[in-house]
Amino acid sequence: MCLMISNSLCITYFINTCSNKRVSAKDINVQESACLSILLYGGVVLACEMSEPERIPHFITPLLPHLSGLMTYYAEDLTICEGLLKMFRDYAEQYISMLTREQCIELFATSARLLKHYSEHHCKNRVVTKRSEAIEEEFEEEQQYNDVMSAIQLLIHLGTKDFTNLCNTASPSSKGVDTSQITDVIFFGLQQILPLMTQGLLHFPTLCQHYFSLVGVSFIVILREKKNPNDDNSVGRSDTLC
Repeated sequence: MCLMISNSLCITYFINTCSNKRVSAKDINVQESACLSILLYGGVVLACEMSEPERIPHFITPLLPHLSGLMTYYAEDLTICEGLLKMFRDYAEQYISMLTREQCIELFATSARLLKHYSEHHCKNRVVTKRSEAIEEEFEEEQQYNDVMSAIQLLIHLGTKDFTNLCNTASPSSKGVDTSQITDVIFFGLQQILPLMTQGLLHFPTLCQHYFSLVGVSFIVILREKKNPNDDNSVGRSDTLC
Protein backbone atom coordinates (compact mmCIF):
# COMPACT_ATOMS: atom_id res chain seq x y z
CA MET A 1 0.00 0.00 0.00
CA CYS A 2 2.86 2.38 0.82
CA LEU A 3 4.34 1.64 -2.61
CA MET A 4 1.03 2.47 -4.32
CA ILE A 5 0.68 5.74 -2.38
CA SER A 6 4.27 6.62 -3.26
CA ASN A 7 3.63 5.99 -6.94
CA SER A 8 0.41 8.02 -6.91
CA LEU A 9 2.36 10.96 -5.49
CA CYS A 10 5.05 10.43 -8.14
CA ILE A 11 2.52 10.56 -10.99
CA THR A 12 0.95 13.74 -9.59
CA TYR A 13 4.39 15.31 -9.21
CA PHE A 14 5.41 14.17 -12.70
CA ILE A 15 2.38 15.78 -14.38
CA ASN A 16 2.88 19.03 -12.48
CA THR A 17 6.59 19.25 -13.21
CA CYS A 18 6.11 18.41 -16.90
CA SER A 19 3.44 21.08 -17.16
CA ASN A 20 5.86 23.61 -15.67
CA LYS A 21 8.71 22.29 -17.91
CA ARG A 22 10.87 21.50 -14.88
CA VAL A 23 11.54 17.99 -16.17
CA SER A 24 11.67 16.59 -19.68
CA ALA A 25 9.13 13.89 -20.53
CA LYS A 26 11.75 12.49 -22.94
CA ASP A 27 14.22 11.77 -20.15
CA ILE A 28 14.83 8.00 -20.11
CA ASN A 29 14.48 7.81 -16.30
CA VAL A 30 11.19 9.65 -16.48
CA GLN A 31 9.93 7.33 -19.22
CA GLU A 32 10.91 4.25 -17.21
CA SER A 33 9.13 5.64 -14.15
CA ALA A 34 5.99 6.25 -16.20
CA CYS A 35 6.10 2.67 -17.58
CA LEU A 36 6.57 1.17 -14.12
CA SER A 37 3.76 3.25 -12.64
CA ILE A 38 1.34 2.18 -15.40
CA LEU A 39 2.31 -1.47 -14.85
CA LEU A 40 1.76 -1.07 -11.12
CA TYR A 41 -1.72 0.39 -11.49
CA GLY A 42 -2.53 -2.17 -14.17
CA GLY A 43 -1.73 -4.87 -11.62
CA VAL A 44 -3.89 -3.17 -8.99
CA VAL A 45 -6.81 -3.01 -11.44
CA LEU A 46 -6.57 -6.75 -12.09
CA ALA A 47 -6.96 -7.54 -8.36
CA CYS A 48 -10.75 -7.61 -8.76
CA GLU A 49 -11.19 -10.96 -6.97
CA MET A 50 -9.99 -9.57 -3.66
CA SER A 51 -12.43 -9.16 -0.79
CA GLU A 52 -14.27 -5.83 -0.99
CA PRO A 53 -13.13 -5.04 -4.56
CA GLU A 54 -14.95 -1.70 -4.39
CA ARG A 55 -11.86 -0.43 -2.57
CA ILE A 56 -10.00 -0.45 -5.89
CA PRO A 57 -12.21 2.25 -7.53
CA HIS A 58 -11.87 4.37 -4.38
CA PHE A 59 -8.10 4.22 -4.80
CA ILE A 60 -7.91 4.49 -8.60
CA THR A 61 -10.54 7.18 -9.30
CA PRO A 62 -8.51 10.18 -7.97
CA LEU A 63 -5.56 9.04 -10.09
CA LEU A 64 -7.42 8.75 -13.40
CA PRO A 65 -6.92 12.41 -14.46
CA HIS A 66 -3.17 12.11 -13.83
CA LEU A 67 -2.92 8.79 -15.66
CA SER A 68 -4.87 10.05 -18.68
CA GLY A 69 -2.65 13.15 -18.60
CA LEU A 70 0.37 10.96 -19.37
CA MET A 71 -1.04 10.47 -22.88
CA THR A 72 -0.37 14.17 -23.50
CA TYR A 73 3.36 13.46 -23.29
CA TYR A 74 3.59 9.88 -24.54
CA ALA A 75 1.04 9.40 -27.31
CA GLU A 76 3.89 8.66 -29.73
CA ASP A 77 5.47 6.08 -27.39
CA LEU A 78 3.55 2.89 -28.21
CA THR A 79 4.72 1.09 -25.06
CA ILE A 80 3.36 3.74 -22.70
CA CYS A 81 0.40 4.58 -24.95
CA GLU A 82 -0.73 0.95 -25.18
CA GLY A 83 -0.13 0.44 -21.45
CA LEU A 84 -2.43 3.36 -20.60
CA LEU A 85 -5.18 2.15 -22.96
CA LYS A 86 -4.97 -1.38 -21.55
CA MET A 87 -5.13 -0.12 -17.97
CA PHE A 88 -8.23 1.97 -18.65
CA ARG A 89 -9.76 -0.92 -20.61
CA ASP A 90 -9.16 -3.42 -17.79
CA TYR A 91 -10.45 -0.97 -15.19
CA ALA A 92 -13.67 -0.42 -17.15
CA GLU A 93 -14.10 -4.14 -17.78
CA GLN A 94 -13.61 -5.19 -14.17
CA TYR A 95 -15.36 -2.39 -12.25
CA ILE A 96 -17.91 -0.61 -14.45
CA SER A 97 -20.78 -2.52 -12.84
CA MET A 98 -19.87 -1.41 -9.30
CA LEU A 99 -18.87 2.20 -9.89
CA THR A 100 -20.86 4.98 -8.26
CA ARG A 101 -22.27 7.82 -10.35
CA GLU A 102 -19.34 10.09 -9.50
CA GLN A 103 -16.80 7.38 -10.28
CA CYS A 104 -18.50 6.70 -13.61
CA ILE A 105 -18.47 10.36 -14.60
CA GLU A 106 -14.77 10.59 -13.75
CA LEU A 107 -14.01 7.46 -15.78
CA PHE A 108 -16.05 8.75 -18.74
CA ALA A 109 -14.32 12.15 -18.71
CA THR A 110 -10.78 10.83 -18.30
CA SER A 111 -11.32 8.12 -20.92
CA ALA A 112 -12.52 10.79 -23.36
CA ARG A 113 -9.40 12.89 -22.74
CA LEU A 114 -7.20 9.82 -23.05
CA LEU A 115 -8.71 8.90 -26.43
CA LYS A 116 -8.58 12.50 -27.65
CA HIS A 117 -4.82 12.84 -27.03
CA TYR A 118 -4.25 9.36 -28.45
CA SER A 119 -6.21 10.12 -31.61
CA GLU A 120 -4.63 13.53 -32.19
CA HIS A 121 -1.23 11.93 -32.58
CA HIS A 122 -2.01 8.62 -34.30
CA CYS A 123 -4.51 9.92 -36.86
CA LYS A 124 -1.83 12.23 -38.23
CA ASN A 125 1.22 9.99 -37.98
CA ARG A 126 0.06 6.42 -38.52
CA VAL A 127 -0.18 4.69 -41.86
CA VAL A 128 -1.75 1.22 -41.90
CA THR A 129 -1.23 -1.26 -44.69
CA LYS A 130 -1.97 -4.97 -44.55
CA ARG A 131 1.03 -6.69 -46.07
CA SER A 132 0.59 -10.44 -45.58
CA GLU A 133 -2.07 -13.00 -46.50
CA ALA A 134 -0.57 -15.88 -44.49
CA ILE A 135 -2.61 -16.53 -41.32
CA GLU A 136 0.35 -16.66 -38.91
CA GLU A 137 1.96 -13.55 -40.35
CA GLU A 138 -1.39 -11.79 -40.40
CA PHE A 139 -1.82 -12.52 -36.67
CA GLU A 140 1.63 -11.09 -35.93
CA GLU A 141 0.83 -8.00 -37.98
CA GLU A 142 -2.42 -7.50 -36.11
CA GLN A 143 -0.55 -7.50 -32.78
CA GLN A 144 1.14 -4.29 -33.89
CA TYR A 145 -2.23 -2.56 -33.48
CA ASN A 146 -3.06 -3.73 -29.96
CA ASP A 147 -3.36 -0.09 -28.94
CA VAL A 148 -6.24 0.40 -31.40
CA MET A 149 -7.83 -2.82 -30.12
CA SER A 150 -7.55 -1.63 -26.51
CA ALA A 151 -9.16 1.72 -27.38
CA ILE A 152 -12.09 -0.05 -29.05
CA GLN A 153 -12.49 -2.49 -26.15
CA LEU A 154 -12.41 0.39 -23.66
CA LEU A 155 -15.41 1.99 -25.36
CA ILE A 156 -17.25 -1.34 -25.53
CA HIS A 157 -16.78 -1.83 -21.78
CA LEU A 158 -17.92 1.73 -21.04
CA GLY A 159 -21.05 1.01 -23.08
CA THR A 160 -21.90 -2.01 -20.93
CA LYS A 161 -22.74 0.40 -18.08
CA ASP A 162 -26.07 0.98 -19.84
CA PHE A 163 -26.84 -2.75 -19.82
CA THR A 164 -25.72 -3.01 -16.20
CA ASN A 165 -28.25 -0.32 -15.33
CA LEU A 166 -30.96 -2.27 -17.15
CA CYS A 167 -30.23 -5.49 -15.28
CA ASN A 168 -29.71 -3.92 -11.86
CA THR A 169 -31.74 -0.72 -11.65
CA ALA A 170 -31.99 -0.95 -7.87
CA SER A 171 -28.21 -0.83 -7.41
CA PRO A 172 -26.79 2.36 -5.85
CA SER A 173 -24.02 2.25 -8.47
CA SER A 174 -26.48 2.77 -11.30
CA LYS A 175 -28.41 5.61 -9.71
CA GLY A 176 -27.97 8.90 -11.54
CA VAL A 177 -26.02 7.55 -14.54
CA ASP A 178 -28.07 8.56 -17.55
CA THR A 179 -28.08 6.76 -20.86
CA SER A 180 -27.26 10.12 -22.47
CA GLN A 181 -24.01 10.30 -20.50
CA ILE A 182 -23.00 6.85 -21.72
CA THR A 183 -24.03 7.69 -25.27
CA ASP A 184 -21.94 10.86 -25.24
CA VAL A 185 -18.70 9.18 -24.21
CA ILE A 186 -19.15 6.31 -26.67
CA PHE A 187 -19.86 8.58 -29.63
CA PHE A 188 -17.10 10.98 -28.64
CA GLY A 189 -14.74 7.99 -28.50
CA LEU A 190 -15.99 6.76 -31.86
CA GLN A 191 -15.20 10.15 -33.36
CA GLN A 192 -11.62 9.76 -32.14
CA ILE A 193 -11.20 6.17 -33.36
CA LEU A 194 -13.04 6.41 -36.67
CA PRO A 195 -10.18 8.13 -38.57
CA LEU A 196 -7.89 5.26 -37.53
CA MET A 197 -10.19 2.57 -38.93
CA THR A 198 -8.80 2.61 -42.44
CA GLN A 199 -9.32 -0.12 -44.99
CA GLY A 200 -5.97 -1.55 -43.91
CA LEU A 201 -7.11 -2.06 -40.31
CA LEU A 202 -10.49 -3.43 -41.33
CA HIS A 203 -8.67 -6.22 -43.16
CA PHE A 204 -7.59 -7.62 -39.78
CA PRO A 205 -10.41 -9.96 -38.69
CA THR A 206 -10.24 -9.50 -34.89
CA LEU A 207 -9.94 -5.72 -35.10
CA CYS A 208 -12.78 -5.60 -37.60
CA GLN A 209 -14.98 -7.79 -35.38
CA HIS A 210 -14.41 -5.62 -32.30
CA TYR A 211 -14.95 -2.41 -34.24
CA PHE A 212 -18.34 -3.51 -35.50
CA SER A 213 -19.19 -4.81 -32.02
CA LEU A 214 -18.58 -1.25 -30.79
CA VAL A 215 -20.79 0.12 -33.56
CA GLY A 216 -23.50 -2.35 -32.49
CA VAL A 217 -23.23 -1.33 -28.83
CA SER A 218 -23.41 2.33 -29.86
CA PHE A 219 -26.54 1.69 -31.92
CA ILE A 220 -28.29 -0.12 -29.05
CA VAL A 221 -27.37 2.57 -26.52
CA ILE A 222 -28.67 5.39 -28.71
CA LEU A 223 -31.92 3.49 -29.27
CA ARG A 224 -32.26 3.22 -25.49
CA GLU A 225 -31.69 6.95 -25.12
CA LYS A 226 -34.38 7.74 -27.70
CA LYS A 227 -36.79 5.37 -25.98
CA ASN A 228 -36.08 6.76 -22.50
CA PRO A 229 -34.92 10.38 -22.93
CA ASN A 230 -33.61 11.94 -19.72
CA ASP A 231 -31.73 15.19 -20.18
CA ASP A 232 -32.52 16.71 -16.78
CA ASN A 233 -29.56 15.14 -14.95
CA SER A 234 -27.14 14.91 -17.85
CA VAL A 235 -23.69 16.23 -16.92
CA GLY A 236 -21.69 14.21 -19.39
CA ARG A 237 -22.49 15.95 -22.65
CA SER A 238 -19.83 15.65 -25.33
CA ASP A 239 -18.88 19.33 -25.15
CA THR A 240 -17.84 18.92 -21.50
CA LEU A 241 -15.98 15.63 -21.85
CA CYS A 242 -12.65 17.29 -22.60
